Amino acid sequence: MKKLIVVLLMGISSLLLAQKNDYAYLSTNGNLVMVPDNDGNVIPDYSNVGYKLRNEPIPNIGVEITLNPSNNPTKDRTTDIQNAINTLSNRPIKANGFRGAILFKKGTYTLKNTLKINASGIVLRGEGDGNNGTIIHYDKREKSNAIEIHGTRNAIGITSSRKQVTDNYVHIGQNTFTVASRHSFTEGDEVFYIDQKTDAWASAIKMDNLSSDCASHGDPARRDWTKEDYTLNYKRKVVQVNGNKITLDAPAMEFSDGIHSKAFIEKYTWNDKIEHIGIENLKMTSFFAHGTDENHGWNALDVNAVENMWIRNVHIQYFGGLVIDLKNAYKITIRDSKISDYKSKVTGGRRYGYHVSTNTQRAFVFNCTSENGGRHDYVTGSRALGPNVYLDCSATNVASNNGQFSDSGPHHRWATGILWENIVSTGSINIENRGCAGTGHGYAGTQHTFWNCIAKSMIAHSPQLAYKNWIIGCSTSDGISVTKRRFGARRGTPGAEIDAENNARAFSLFREQDKSRGISSNPSDNCQFRKLDGRARDIGSGGGKTYIVGNNRRVYERRNNNWKILPDGGFEADKLDVNSNGAVWVIDTYKKIHLFKNNTWFTINGRATDVGAGNNSVYIIGENDIIFKRQNQSWKAQNNAVKAKRVDVSGSGFPWIVGSDDYVYQLVNGKWFRKGNFKAQDLSFAEGDNNLWALSLNNGKVNFYEGNKKWKTQSGSGEQISVGTANEVWVVNNKKEIFVGNCLNSSDNKEDLTELTLTKEIEAYPNPTNGLVTFSNIYNTYNVEVSNIQGIKIISKIVDKDKITIDLSSIANGMYLLHLKQVDNNNKPTNKYVFKLVKE
Repeated sequence: MKKLIVVLLMGISSLLLAQKNDYAYLSTNGNLVMVPDNDGNVIPDYSNVGYKLRNEPIPNIGVEITLNPSNNPTKDRTTDIQNAINTLSNRPIKANGFRGAILFKKGTYTLKNTLKINASGIVLRGEGDGNNGTIIHYDKREKSNAIEIHGTRNAIGITSSRKQVTDNYVHIGQNTFTVASRHSFTEGDEVFYIDQKTDAWASAIKMDNLSSDCASHGDPARRDWTKEDYTLNYKRKVVQVNGNKITLDAPAMEFSDGIHSKAFIEKYTWNDKIEHIGIENLKMTSFFAHGTDENHGWNALDVNAVENMWIRNVHIQYFGGLVIDLKNAYKITIRDSKISDYKSKVTGGRRYGYHVSTNTQRAFVFNCTSENGGRHDYVTGSRALGPNVYLDCSATNVASNNGQFSDSGPHHRWATGILWENIVSTGSINIENRGCAGTGHGYAGTQHTFWNCIAKSMIAHSPQLAYKNWIIGCSTSDGISVTKRRFGARRGTPGAEIDAENNARAFSLFREQDKSRGISSNPSDNCQFRKLDGRARDIGSGGGKTYIVGNNRRVYERRNNNWKILPDGGFEADKLDVNSNGAVWVIDTYKKIHLFKNNTWFTINGRATDVGAGNNSVYIIGENDIIFKRQNQSWKAQNNAVKAKRVDVSGSGFPWIVGSDDYVYQLVNGKWFRKGNFKAQDLSFAEGDNNLWALSLNNGKVNFYEGNKKWKTQSGSGEQISVGTANEVWVVNNKKEIFVGNCLNSSDNKEDLTELTLTKEIEAYPNPTNGLVTFSNIYNTYNVEVSNIQGIKIISKIVDKDKITIDLSSIANGMYLLHLKQVDNNNKPTNKYVFKLVKE
């Protein structure tokens, strides 16, 4: 998915420039300081959100079932795919909480009916979200959902455990509470923090008489707000118990004063959910007859009663309703995705993009885009309960109907505790008292923070009492400062003065809150690093395992969050890497090569200064800094035009190096190609794919290779780097300290690192031929097959040299296909290239 590019709108009316605002600022030592208001309320901590609350990286789950596209892309594949889902659903859940992934190979898969996932531990994975990747095409000609991911129902409270919070006043942002005595809460309990409204509440915020107020507008059917409808259950975890003081993992999103609401804590059970679900690396499209067609795909991904789910690198196109709809969902990450080209009428209940709806909590929508026709591109529904976060997202070419219906923000009925940071929209961003709109939408939200946002226009209301909405560091392009807007009565309900303070776009609230809770994160750079115990001289990850060369030059394996020393091999280790089969390759201080597998050390012939392993291929930097490949129990020299300092192996089994001139090079068809002007000190590939990471020679910063000779700087720095199975980045710094980062990245502009570009370099001559045809620049092991157009095999053999000659003189004239199948050390195919040959 293309990375988000924020374009500042022309003619922006910038809000007051200040380095410090009245609500949050960075102290002189760089710490985040939250400033209480006169009631003691602060902007709450929104950061504890996302899949596994972002304490663990999104994993790369192993493939259990592989599906291939039909030769007829219009063929209905609903039954095939549903059967695969059902088959996987009946398999046991593994120790990691997953049953496995279903891999959709590149191509189009047409659905005539809805797919249903009703079991935990299932990942749907494609091979790319572009037009040449995996496309799930929904072709049902009626308003319906493409994929439904549903548990049975939401969590249920254990009322016998309920205890009232006895604090005289619960402040917004407070996360430690005093409860009544004789409670049964212990650390680790899953609990509801309950905000129970009283009769006085709806009256105080003027939401108790909407039916009467709206009657004057000719619409008496609008529903009044009641205390029962707005008693809200916030999912929390007990992190500390100290007598009657209970600390929860996220703060209160509403104040409680005993008059307008009372607070309680009670345990809950959630046996009817599903969990550990992933949708990734694919494109979803819908049939549509015309631009306002309503009889086609409505919701692309309909999620209900799900915990710990992710949607990443997904492009959804041509749907009309609530395109991604989260209800009763908990701990969800949506990132690096796009919704585009909405198709429906431009009116109510349509063209919602990323919809965080009823009772959804801890959702994290990051680095997403919405393009071409969204009405509510980023939007919350009724009683979405915080914290929830939208971060670094954009909405362009939004829908309009006489200038209406094109805003992001909370849409109706008291969504609480949402952070909107760095949202850039060509439409409006609003948080309003919507009064009689819909069926009595009233106050759309409270305790929302709009931080560093840019929009065409903004409307900001806050409810009565001590409820707050904050607008900080935002800009508009309509020439009117948000802070100067004052709203009186609207649709029969009294207005509220906005509560806003404006400052320069100085820092990221979300990232600073992350740091305050001990996570060094920079999600816009896709990395969140945390420090581990121990010291290391080098580090390598592969086969789901991670190893280090310790400060004492012994080799250690990471097991159960500890470093476990391996048996002594009788040498002092210097460099290491890990192959995809878990075998550890080590270079010692005398440049000798060692291999650790099956709990035994082996000494391998040759000498080297570095080793790179991946996809069951091994390369070393050997004599005279030349790259050698492990082949048939020996080392075969590669092109020596570029000398090497560090080496690693791509997901396709090909070497990349840091050259002696410190530039990064890729070996393609026996030739070295430099990848931009970036100078590196170390590099590493993510296991099983072609995501390349490197450390800058200049400052040690982590960089990601986006393709087309472009590099993007990330957070984190070090001297050694290795990337594991789940794209987790392991870094050792100049103090030999060890860090691991949750780093995920993708780019539509990335070069095809599967080395399919080899076909551009291989030379075939003469073609057409009257007999002999020669293929040069073959620098790997291939299975060569020649077949006729009907697929009948004529020639088949294994070659391992840089030039091959095929004799076609004995066969009839005509068109033939030559298949070059690259094979590994076990003669298993890894890549395939096809040439057309003409025999005359």
